[in-house]
Amino acid sequence: MSDKLLEVKQLRISFQTETGTANVVNGIDLTVYPKETLGIVGESGCGKSVTSLAIMGLIPTPPGKVQEGEIWFNGCNLLAQKKGALRKIRGNEISMIFQEPMSSLDPAFTIGSQITEAITFHEKASAAEVKSRSIELLRLVGIPNPEQRYKEYPHQISGGMRQRVMIAIALACTPKLLIADEPTTALDVTVQAQILELMNDIRERLHTAILLITHDLGVVAEMCDRVVVMYAGEIVEEATTELLFDRTAHPYTEGLLNSMPKLDGPKTRLTSIEGNVPSPTEMPTGCRFCPRCSYATEICWEASPQLVEIEVGHKVRCWYAKDILQQKGR
Repeated sequence: MSDKLLEVKQLRISFQTETGTANVVNGIDLTVYPKETLGIVGESGCGKSVTSLAIMGLIPTPPGKVQEGEIWFNGCNLLAQKKGALRKIRGNEISMIFQEPMSSLDPAFTIGSQITEAITFHEKASAAEVKSRSIELLRLVGIPNPEQRYKEYPHQISGGMRQRVMIAIALACTPKLLIADEPTTALDVTVQAQILELMNDIRERLHTAILLITHDLGVVAEMCDRVVVMYAGEIVEEATTELLFDRTAHPYTEGLLNSMPKLDGPKTRLTSIEGNVPSPTEMPTGCRFCPRCSYATEICWEASPQLVEIEVGHKVRCWYAKDILQQKGR
């Protein structure tokens, strides 16, 4: 692959809570290459969204704090940048689509004014040019009658259209990296499909890399080139999408896949992963997944495994990853 666009190295993030220090991200490494879509998958509370906020420089401090690590974007360590320099990158070269468009859009301002603000903050252009470009962005994301929608307020359009407006704002300065945090949450199935198709189309047309955060493995299969699976603040498996679905080697990923309904074959009861995600303030001594794992043995309780490459392009954090593949005859 070509040069790395984004590289996160040994990122550790903690939050101070009433019950103590919560280590929500524990030394993760991930890479995004130009023009690719990388998916980050995991249950709620595993550290997906916090990682994306750290990349954007939006960790609330206090109570949050980046304890250590580096975030390199286009040869620049974002964590070493001053706020002014980071503001020039954020929204310009890296943009983000947040989970809930109604709370992300300001109800007191028109859709047009919110798109133009994103453009004028980073670029010099006349008012007429900015307006024309804003309307073209609305047209690009598939909003009908963009000239009229430009004048309207967020409450006057549907949830699907609001999400499209958020995408238009994120694309205002043609970023090199687009972070999408659960971009289809709270949308109906038809609109979800439209939004995902739109994002794929945008990647093809604008050559924008996408970091897609989701809990939906169906979305991952449809959208992503590579996948990172997170559990309790750690990466437990990383592979190409095809390899991950075909040669799952971590018990947690296996549990996620088994909990998905299948359209082919006999109808059977869905399986679930027993137990709960551990509290960030009370993590197990060894493997963080071992209290819920059917493969766990004494070593799993005593020592934490490292994320290692078990085959080309496939990394797993499990003492028995190779054994699991052999048991499955893969």
